Amino acid sequence: MKVRVFLFGSEQAKLGRESVEVEVNSPARAREILRVLEDKWPELKGARLAVNHAFASGNEVVGSKDELALIGMVSGG
Repeated sequence: MKVRVFLFGSEQAKLGRESVEVEVNSPARAREILRVLEDKWPELKGARLAVNHAFASGNEVVGSKDELALIGMVSGG
């Protein structure tokens, strides 16, 4: 199954685009999608995956119609 993952912040800047598409087995868990993303683009390691507007724990089963986003860790003070 193909899934589209929207990129925000530094992840968007690292890849120079707003989203990426990857092919994963169906059904796929969030952690499997994150692993595919990190294998293809190592510079994305450390980012968190959100599924349908909520940070994923990794166990969520993801379908092709779910909205996925990769959000980098932000710090400041």
